[in-house]
Amino acid sequence: MVTAMAPTSISTETHICKHCQVPLKAEYAHPQPPLRIPFPHNIKEATVAAQDGCPIFKELVSAYSHRSLWKLIRSHLLSKCKCCKGPLKRLHYVLGSLSSQPFQLLFLVHLYDSGPEPMLDSLVHLDCGNGPINPRFNVYTYNGNNAASLVPSLDTEVDTPSTIEAVRGWLQNCRCTGKSSEQKTFKPTRLLDIGGKEDQDHVTVIETLGNATSSYACLSYCWGGSQPVTNSILRKPSSDGWVIPLYELPETFKESIYTLRRLGFQYIWIDSLCIIQDDLDDKGREICQMPHIYKNSQLTLCASTARSCDLGFLQPRPDHSENQLQLSMPNGKFGTSVSKDYSSYSSYS
Repeated sequence: MVTAMAPTSISTETHICKHCQVPLKAEYAHPQPPLRIPFPHNIKEATVAAQDGCPIFKELVSAYSHRSLWKLIRSHLLSKCKCCKGPLKRLHYVLGSLSSQPFQLLFLVHLYDSGPEPMLDSLVHLDCGNGPINPRFNVYTYNGNNAASLVPSLDTEVDTPSTIEAVRGWLQNCRCTGKSSEQKTFKPTRLLDIGGKEDQDHVTVIETLGNATSSYACLSYCWGGSQPVTNSILRKPSSDGWVIPLYELPETFKESIYTLRRLGFQYIWIDSLCIIQDDLDDKGREICQMPHIYKNSQLTLCASTARSCDLGFLQPRPDHSENQLQLSMPNGKFGTSVSKDYSSYSSYS
């Protein structure tokens, strides 16, 4: 894909220090939410591991040092904890939390198998024995790892044929549900015609009135400062449109265009190019239309990893190999899980 950054290698070596050599034993091949996997370490051993620099036990011991017995009792005995099904399990959890081995890896992983494509949705956190009030972490593994049956799996690279094929499949499933009457008739005032060839070196801003346009996509991104290219009164498209060479566009725009061409789209709506930025009337009118513009697009690309439009979003995923744990799977094989700071995100993006 179009990117100004050279791909960097991502280490997938398992984090194994002398404190993490014993794999955590998973009792199920598939998640049975909630699934608790206990650490075999007691509090003293965990403290030593944290002092020796183990990033996993640093998190556990830090959370343990701030835990509250009252909150533990209140959340598990005086109310219904969402992570413990039934009063006996809540009592069992409290007793375990008060023991010398309170640390657990808690999987709140849901397997959605009712749709055309089964999906795993992950919300996982290290648990020092104080329930869901502790810091949470996204946990995943890499494609091909044995732990993929337990947690969502990702490619280390974003720019892969398998990613494009997966998105194509999701789009096809959505198209099968049909369009609303508004989707069939609504058109933004302007669209960016990106053409149909991957090697085309320009795009064109067009007025949709009087032009036959098919379904379109939208780009959601962070401006991150002034835009290198914007629509203006002086650039109102002529009957032939406003032609923009690709090299003038910021990286996020170029990568969006490249991605959408591969997905078969010809049109995209980008606010800085489709709204006349120095025309207050046009700007006010188009901003009011934005809920309809996004609602009626067939696809919205969210460049959520880029803090500015110049950064792009197709770089390899960050390396979190220092936060890996070994898992002993029920089939006798070993897998690895990778943890990162919690954020609400789609594990398939």
